[in-house]
Amino acid sequence: MLNIPPSRIIAEGIMLPIAKKPAACSEIDIGYNDHYLQNINEMIRITIRDLLPIVDLLIDLKSIHALEYCLEVVPEIASESDDIKPNLSLEPDIIAFLHQTGTIYDLDYYVY
Repeated sequence: MLNIPPSRIIAEGIMLPIAKKPAACSEIDIGYNDHYLQNINEMIRITIRDLLPIVDLLIDLKSIHALEYCLEVVPEIASESDDIKPNLSLEPDIIAFLHQTGTIYDLDYYVY
């Protein structure tokens, strides 16, 4: 219905190789982005760009099908790096998108 190709589909009950147990629910990933940018807002904008024009459809689908939306951000930070540390704060337009669609924001960062 979204006319956006998924990055990954996991069907409920399929065996998850890492967890070594069946998936508890079905999951469709859209907008997977592995191009690291220090500004997390730019990364998120790339990830959600195809979803912004269809916010009303996302809201309708969530209501009709009892869907849950989650924006998962997983930056990896090198502790020995001289790079500027990433900005993990969200800007108002992204917060508005998350609020409008009822999307959960999950930030899991790894420091190496």
